Amino acid sequence: SLSYQWAKQTGGTGTPANISSATTDTLTLSPTAVQPGDSILCRVTATDSSGDTAQGTDSVTVTNSRPVVTSVAVTPDTGVTTSTALTCSATANDPDGGSPTISFEWAKQTGGAGSVVNLSVTTATLTLTSSIVQPNDVVFCRATATDAQGASTNATDSVIVGNSDPLMTKVEITPDSGISTTDLLSCSGTALDPDGGTPTISYEWSLGGTVVGSSDTLQLTNTGFAPNDVVVCTATATDSDGGSDSLTDSITIQNTKPTIRNVAISPATGVTTST
Repeated sequence: SLSYQWAKQTGGTGTPANISSATTDTLTLSPTAVQPGDSILCRVTATDSSGDTAQGTDSVTVTNSRPVVTSVAVTPDTGVTTSTALTCSATANDPDGGSPTISFEWAKQTGGAGSVVNLSVTTATLTLTSSIVQPNDVVFCRATATDAQGASTNATDSVIVGNSDPLMTKVEITPDSGISTTDLLSCSGTALDPDGGTPTISYEWSLGGTVVGSSDTLQLTNTGFAPNDVVVCTATATDSDGGSDSLTDSITIQNTKPTIRNVAISPATGVTTST
């Protein structure tokens, strides 16, 4: 007859210790019973009808199982701009019962195409700036789980950087007082782009809702404009991704006093008491 005894050699060295109640021809391992690197021995004893015995032993080594990244997420995942603070979170487990360590690495793909470039940031957070990314770039977080034996696996999540509209900071019409129906008006504006670009600025002049000009200057005439008319300049900043912002300024045309060009009495001569 055959009898069995299973034993464990911790770390593959030292004296094997019998595993309690492991006396059948099968043994189901678990992380609570063994760890990677342990040696599992099976000792078989053959006994004949006379009671004589013989023994034989075989062994296997428990190999390491890689940890598993069960989730990875970058937040926020919408409304991301070139100034958003991103956070990467991940969870992992170890089939061998350990607690993997999780590390992070950030990268970007310019315009969402081409090669992925490492950003050399290894923390769980990344604060974006316009010097790091631009609209339409894809930002990746790679989470790597590593177990006590040095085995690792990774998983990745990504977000797309959206465009931030430019901001018109100022618009001004000059002159802004004492304006007559024949003055030359100028409109100037300044704008900034949170994404680090240089917006283009366009101008539109209007009178009573009707467009009367589309450059940065407007020549008034006494045939097209009248005292008390309100002239509006709308300055619009547009960035390279089509985002825009507008700001307006206005002036009111003043009345110009009439002037007497010439005064003459006629007849100028020969005037009598009965003329």
